This record gives sequence, structure tokens and C-alpha cells, in this order.
Amino acid sequence: MEYQRVILSDLYVKDVMKNPMNKLSKNLSIEEALQILNRNNSRMIMVVNENDKLEGVVYRYKLFEFPEEYRKSIKLENIMIKDPFFAYTSDYLHHALLRLSSNDLQEMPVLSNEDHKVIGIVTIADLVKLYDNQVEKIMKSRDQNSLDIDVNNSRIEKNKDRDITDKKTN
Repeated sequence: MEYQRVILSDLYVKDVMKNPMNKLSKNLSIEEALQILNRNNSRMIMVVNENDKLEGVVYRYKLFEFPEEYRKSIKLENIMIKDPFFAYTSDYLHHALLRLSSNDLQEMPVLSNEDHKVIGIVTIADLVKLYDNQVEKIMKSRDQNSLDIDVNNSRIEKNKDRDITDKKTN
């Protein structure tokens, strides 16, 4: 039944986004970025300018592609994805989930609609968890409706039986 309805179509990115932990300058070295990522246990760095506007993203795996001896000298601006996927706070969660899953991403930045600043992050794990919760609500509602129908049907059956009995006695 849940496949007949777009589950996350009534919810927005702003309803599930988290605060961004890794908004960093493009002038940081790979080594500095790795230290920050390790502290926050994150997979992505959002590279922003002084006005918190998104300039790019760097995924954790990319930082390990460079030998240790070069990690101090290579800056994030040299390795960042300059046109990354992102979501706006007003985007439907269903669209955010499609964007993440179809591009094999675990997380992406969330931008404000007004000034396009980085204000959050949305992860596929959070969306899947929310999706599961929504499906559970639908299933409970469906089960309750089935129970109500069963109760009503048994009342109807009892009333039919009583009507038949009443007709026979009259």
C-alpha cells in the first residue's frame, strides 16, 4: 500500500535537516580538514566563502587519495567539487531522497531559499529513518481501519442474524 503513495511528499527538507558541522574555508589544507572530519565523524566538508555561500564540497574518501607528504600543501579549493548537489529548505523530502539516492550520495548541503547560504545538512540515513516511520504510521492506520471495518462487519452480521431471527419468530 505504501508504494501507491509518495510517502515523503508532504514533508520538507527543513523538517529533517541537521546543523552543518563542517563548513570550512577553501584555504584549509587536506591535513587540517581530515583532523576536523575525524573529530566530527563526518563524510563531507562543505566549502563556503566568508558569507557562508556554498563554493563546493569535498567527500572524506577524496582526502585519502593523496599521500601524507602532500596533505599539508594541498588546499581544499584544489580538490573540491565546484558544482555539488544540494537541497533548499523548501524542497520536498521525496525529491531530496531521489537526488541523494540517484547520485549515490550519503549527505548533501541544505541552502536557505532567501540568501542561498549553507544552513544545514540532510543525510540519506535520516530520510530513510523518517520514511520508515511514515510507513509505520500508514500501516498502523491501515490496521486500525481494518479493525474498524471488521468490528463494523461483525455488527452488521449480528444485526442480520437478529433480523432473521426476529422475522422467523414473527
